[in-house]
Amino acid sequence: MESKSNTGNVTVHIVAFQRDDPRYQLASGKGNKGLSIAQLRKRFGGDEGEIPDPYHGHMHHMSWNNWFSWRGAMTACTSNNTTSSSQMYTQGNEPYLHPGNYDQSFLAKTADVKQIWDFTNFDQVNNGLSAIRNALNDFQFTYNKSLYPVIGLRGESAVICGLDDAMWKKYHLTLFLNSTTTVATDNNPLYSSTTANIATKTPNDLEKFYKDTSLQALQKRGAHISVCHQALSTFAEILSGPSNGTPESIYKELAAHLVPDAQQTPSGSSLIAVAHILVLLMLSNNV
Repeated sequence: MESKSNTGNVTVHIVAFQRDDPRYQLASGKGNKGLSIAQLRKRFGGDEGEIPDPYHGHMHHMSWNNWFSWRGAMTACTSNNTTSSSQMYTQGNEPYLHPGNYDQSFLAKTADVKQIWDFTNFDQVNNGLSAIRNALNDFQFTYNKSLYPVIGLRGESAVICGLDDAMWKKYHLTLFLNSTTTVATDNNPLYSSTTANIATKTPNDLEKFYKDTSLQALQKRGAHISVCHQALSTFAEILSGPSNGTPESIYKELAAHLVPDAQQTPSGSSLIAVAHILVLLMLSNNV
């Protein structure tokens, strides 16, 4: 954000912390601690006013009106600062969080860092789950921060990772893997975990849990599974035939047999774009 006067431009730096953290600060070019935006609003008596140049003392006009409205966050501009973070986040974002009949409110979950892991085939998922496990461990034990991974299944041989064992057995989905990895089960080989229930585990078992790369274990640690509708529909067409049924009937069956807590999104590619949009909106709403 820049403030302009007849003496030139002064850049105002915004340092962002977590949502609901009161330490959002404006810092001067000299690095001195500045006033929070809430304090400036109180001083201005609204969302605009005059502040001194930290170097020369010249007065500069500042306004948040255009900045907030550009990001669809006008509710954050209240002088009494009573709007909650969740309300500010969802204000203006409803078309993205609930497009049509889809529920993408999982994108509004609060975390220090949010990531989308985009997978287009089974091997990518199989190899990528250990990377997600490692990232969760690093954020939990090294950075002491929260990480929210969204596991995006995009592509016909990726969405099958989001189907339950009943579908794997009925349609013999191991035949569709074209995988470099040998799968020795008729069930979904990437989902089930033997360490997911950590409530009664010993310290040794907890260590095993933090090494677990199964989708179920990662879900227990806060990951979310998103299944691409377009890819699931295409896969239903592949499965369709005289012995299986129509694409429409198979799609309905597949959609009813996603692994627990997995959700469809209109398309995996659009989900990535929407996530970028919501992150920008979230940052603007946080101040």
